Amino acid sequence: MIFDSENFSHQDTTVATLLSGWRLVEQNEYLFTKSHQHVSYYPKIYGTCGSFYLTEYVPPDLSYFPNFLITKEVSWNMRVTVAMEILNITESMDKNFHEPLHFCDVKVWNYGISPVGEVKVIDTDSMYYESDLTDTMGKLNCTSHEHCDFNDCHGFCVLTTGKCRPQRTNNNLQKICQDILSDDPKNFFAGLVHNPPTDLSYRITTLVQECANPDGSHGILSKARSPTPAVYYHKLRHILQKSLVLYKTTQNAHNKYV
Repeated sequence: MIFDSENFSHQDTTVATLLSGWRLVEQNEYLFTKSHQHVSYYPKIYGTCGSFYLTEYVPPDLSYFPNFLITKEVSWNMRVTVAMEILNITESMDKNFHEPLHFCDVKVWNYGISPVGEVKVIDTDSMYYESDLTDTMGKLNCTSHEHCDFNDCHGFCVLTTGKCRPQRTNNNLQKICQDILSDDPKNFFAGLVHNPPTDLSYRITTLVQECANPDGSHGILSKARSPTPAVYYHKLRHILQKSLVLYKTTQNAHNKYV
């Protein structure tokens, strides 16, 4: 590129602007979030400056997942409310777009909670529409199923051909149950629905485990390679809603005699 010495400053600024703008649009997370500003559970983008962009402040609240570093614990009522919001978000990803949207990096700190209690997905770098994900999977070579995995989006290796099948084997709901709702290393062995009300403890724990392990696989290192049936959205909402009623009744009875 040849610069005119008299207009060097202007040209230099223009080039810098173009380069910073290019660096911005190269960020998948920015592009995805920007193109989904109409969706309530993605953070709002307020503006950009060069290759940086400013979003609303929606930090993860790890007090919902207490561990040896965090002793504060929120109530069952609050935890179940957040759990049901995450279930709603997950089902929306399955149904409310032109094709299913896959979240391939499910972690407790990838969800934020606003000051008014809104749950939002704050890490969109690993969001893929189904056609993009399966097209990429189908181009991979493999000698084991793990070679076909995209983080939490598990694949399947056809050992006779050494190629990955263009298909995700688990689904978003399975990972939400495993890594968010149930006790798991990713949530410090304290999932959102840990310590449920005694009267419903067995039913809730069993249902969450069925959801997390649809193919019967168990153990810390197990990787489910079957999708959780969509009926578990209804089953989980029903039992969690029932637990809220029980929790409020118990709290009211307790307060009455305090």
